[in-house]
Amino acid sequence: MNRFVLLIFLLLSFQHLVFGQTLSSDTIVVLAINGIPVVKSEYELIENKCKSEVIQKIKQEQKINFDQNFWTRKDFNPSPAQVLKQETLKALVKIKTEQNLAKKNGLISDFSYLGLLDNLKQENERRLIAIKNNQVIYGPRNYSLENYYDYVISNLIIKLKNYLEQKKFKLSDTDLKLIYERNKSEFRFKDKFKIVRISIINKDFKRLKGEKSQRIKKIADTILNQIKTNSFDATSFKNNQIEIRIDTLSDKPSDFVALEGEKPAELSLLAQEIKMENGIKQVELENGNFEIYHIVQQTAGKLKSFESVKNAIKSRELSRMYENYISELASEAIIVQY
Repeated sequence: MNRFVLLIFLLLSFQHLVFGQTLSSDTIVVLAINGIPVVKSEYELIENKCKSEVIQKIKQEQKINFDQNFWTRKDFNPSPAQVLKQETLKALVKIKTEQNLAKKNGLISDFSYLGLLDNLKQENERRLIAIKNNQVIYGPRNYSLENYYDYVISNLIIKLKNYLEQKKFKLSDTDLKLIYERNKSEFRFKDKFKIVRISIINKDFKRLKGEKSQRIKKIADTILNQIKTNSFDATSFKNNQIEIRIDTLSDKPSDFVALEGEKPAELSLLAQEIKMENGIKQVELENGNFEIYHIVQQTAGKLKSFESVKNAIKSRELSRMYENYISELASEAIIVQY
């Protein structure tokens, strides 16, 4: 046996005997970001978190559906695997940038992945003991690795934002008032709407087919055109099989309606959909009936006072400044892949 190969074999055997294990995904370094190592298992954790977002992104951009061959497809560029790698790396760069910034400013002492695994083990043991002793715990009975990782990073971001608010992102009331004045349209109560719903209903409650379906569609179209010309008269539609029902939707939060199989939408959201169709929207229901929605009145929402929205403006502006600052630091990151 070659002496060099024999030496390597003996070293690996010695490692296994002394430490009781060979290298695992918790210790294998796959890349370094600004000198900070990223081990294989952390990379895979972030990669799995990015998958759903990448699937949605590619489905929208490439118009393809997810299947068992999705991650191995190479018939377009960039491939799903390439996009996933890009997004995973982007997420890791942001995380390591935040961790490094927090350590430099004394907010954390250790952010190694092995340290996180040790803390996860201790935290779950603490929770188990607390439950056995009938003590109150907050959050889950037992943290999964993914949930604990998210919990740690979320708390880290909160600490960083609070620190940077004091040391770097100083916002005075004057600054906040200026933002308020420039964006007043965003700080209004929702407009109030009065919407009339006209239902064209088949009285025998059976799905309309063929000629009957065309007949009710013709009536719905006629009513739609009459509304547009301000000539609608419900009494003119007398039919033994068709009922015309008219009701008004109010601005109460409890008033919800569903459109075209979507989840129930609040009245203001419904109004936005109707406005996109010039204030009148016709909907064909699954049973063959029709509904016509018509905005008959709109009252602009009042402007909220500066004091009532000041904290919200501050929070939003600090988040914007934070993301821009982290993005700027992340753009300068030095990445070494192994």
